[in-house]
Amino acid sequence: MKLVRGETSHPTGRSFAELGGKKSEINVQDRFDRGIVKHELPHLAGVDDLYNKQTGLPDPARGDGIMNKVPGIVDEYVTGEIRRCAVLGT
Repeated sequence: MKLVRGETSHPTGRSFAELGGKKSEINVQDRFDRGIVKHELPHLAGVDDLYNKQTGLPDPARGDGIMNKVPGIVDEYVTGEIRRCAVLGT
């Protein structure tokens, strides 16, 4: 994980983490105190987003979990997906 001040190397310039990968860049000015780290870290374990990827907005049907919106809560989806990915080795 690399911490940067300002835009990351992602095409959008926003904080990101590779899904199931080893690379993550967190913009410390991008909702750092509101939970962006809690949102990005599960991606490294293989946990995917729940928000609408086309609009970037939370999906009201998907609740208050951190993978749907920031700030959000670390919910059963996140912990369950981390366990599932660990078992499958993804």
